[in-house]
Amino acid sequence: MKSTKECLLIEDDVDDQEIFKMAIDRLPFNVVCTMASSGKDALETLRAGYKPDVIFIDINMPLMDGIECLEQIRQIPALAGTRLCYYSTSEESHIVAENKVMKADDFIVKPPTLKDLIDILSNVFEKIK
Repeated sequence: MKSTKECLLIEDDVDDQEIFKMAIDRLPFNVVCTMASSGKDALETLRAGYKPDVIFIDINMPLMDGIECLEQIRQIPALAGTRLCYYSTSEESHIVAENKVMKADDFIVKPPTLKDLIDILSNVFEKIK
């Protein structure tokens, strides 16, 4: 079991990146978080060999949305066992249904409070061996 866990947040909103980082810093685990502001940037990093334990993907991003990004991540053989989580403000049923089709491991709706986000992320990281 790795003592330090690693995650990648693919998120175009800088404020959401900051909130996520604050939550990561308050987890009861040692977590290193890398940020990518677009699906393109994330794919470049992942194809260069970065292999985080979990990837959080915003759905609503310009140029390449999170659904397309997840499809392309799933095509990288080295990431076959990596936990993939949509991280979105959207609760629309068609997106949740598409999440199930795309086989993401989790669909996380961005919570209203930092404490809620800490609790959600704690649960995600507890599942990682």
